[in-house]
Amino acid sequence: MANDRVLQLTDSLDVAPGSPLIDVAGKLAGIWTGGAMAIPSTQATPILGSARTNVAQNRLLTPNAVSVQERYAYGSVLVSSDVPATSVDVSPLEAWQSASLQSSGNAPLLFAGPMGRYRVVVSAPGSVRREQEVTIQPGVQNKLIIQLHTVAVLPTTQPAAKKSGSKLPWVLAAVGGTGVAAALALMGGGGSKGDSGGGVQQPPPPTTGTITFKVPVNP
Repeated sequence: MANDRVLQLTDSLDVAPGSPLIDVAGKLAGIWTGGAMAIPSTQATPILGSARTNVAQNRLLTPNAVSVQERYAYGSVLVSSDVPATSVDVSPLEAWQSASLQSSGNAPLLFAGPMGRYRVVVSAPGSVRREQEVTIQPGVQNKLIIQLHTVAVLPTTQPAAKKSGSKLPWVLAAVGGTGVAAALALMGGGGSKGDSGGGVQQPPPPTTGTITFKVPVNP
């Protein structure tokens, strides 16, 4: 049975696709495409005429050039992750790509398909999921590493310890040993008996001698 687009045969033919189909009168009936289908001769004749013209004028393209021209040249991408037990899903994004051009599996996953853009989704246990776009180029194998770990940045320097000391620095100038002893007594240099420091009780300061205190104007 014939229609405008395809010939439906009763049986499949055991020949290579593209073989001519000849009717009982010896005329071209169509070009077999595969299975039990063929292109009618009304559509095959212009195609054959164009092919004969190209051969005669040496206007031929290599199979690779045809695949690039038709945007169906193959490339590949190797998808891996820094987290074990991750799953990878690859799906096409271009309008000319078939929806069946998708693949899934565990990383590392090698996906091969026609040139164009693809969406790569990598997920790991614990609801960790990353999505990225990759472009496959003809005859090129890309390598895509998806980072799922969150890198923690630790401070490289510790804050400087605050120096303890008196808010009111005193500069003492003592004259004679008795003045130094008196200054130490006033500044708490010696512990009294019973102090937690366990120091030796100092004698009371003498009433003679000179002590000079220098106090900053703006403490």
